[in-house]
Amino acid sequence: MACTQPRRLAATKPATRVADEMGIILGEEVGYQIRDDNIISQDKQKKTRLAYMTEGVLLRQLSMDKNLSA
Repeated sequence: MACTQPRRLAATKPATRVADEMGIILGEEVGYQIRDDNIISQDKQKKTRLAYMTEGVLLRQLSMDKNLSA
């Protein structure tokens, strides 16, 4: 699931807080993707379920994969 934010700080802070409140390591179930920084799991066993990201990152992903199959 993707949660878009307009700015990089608005994407990183909520992801950090949610992971902290859930008592999990940032990047496992909750992470973020911004330009030049990517804290999400690519592991098929522990794939990130909620990714906070900037609108630009989501648009870039859509341009590369219209179905967002990953």
